[in-house]
Amino acid sequence: MNLSLHLLVAALLMMVLTASAQAIMHYPPIMEGKIAQYPGSEIVQTTSVEVSSQVILQTNDSMDKVTAFYKRELLNNGLKTEIETSHAKGWNVFFSHNEAGGMIGVTQQKPGKIIITIVYSLQ
Repeated sequence: MNLSLHLLVAALLMMVLTASAQAIMHYPPIMEGKIAQYPGSEIVQTTSVEVSSQVILQTNDSMDKVTAFYKRELLNNGLKTEIETSHAKGWNVFFSHNEAGGMIGVTQQKPGKIIITIVYSLQ
C-alpha cells in the first residue's frame, strides 16, 4: 500500500472510533432518579469514579427555562438547596441529601447556547 492509501485508511478508522466514542456517552447511572438529564439536551462530556460523577450538557433552551426545570428537580427529589447564586449569565446551586450532595451550574455561553454542568457525589 502506498502512503496515501495508509493515510486514508487511518483517517477513516479515526472517524469510526470517534463516532463510536461519541455514541456511547450515557447519562451517569449514579444520577438517575436524583437529578434528571435536561429534556432534549445533548451530553457533551461525562466523567465518573466510584462514588461521584460529572456530566456536561448543552441545550438551546433559555436559561430561565433550564433553571426552572432544575429548581423543580431539586424540590421534587427531596434535595436540599445549601447555596444558590445567580448572575446575568449563570445560575449555580449546591445541594445535599443525606450523605450525598452536588452542584448544578447553568451558564449562557452565547445567545442560544446553554451549558449545564452537574456534579453528584455519594459522599
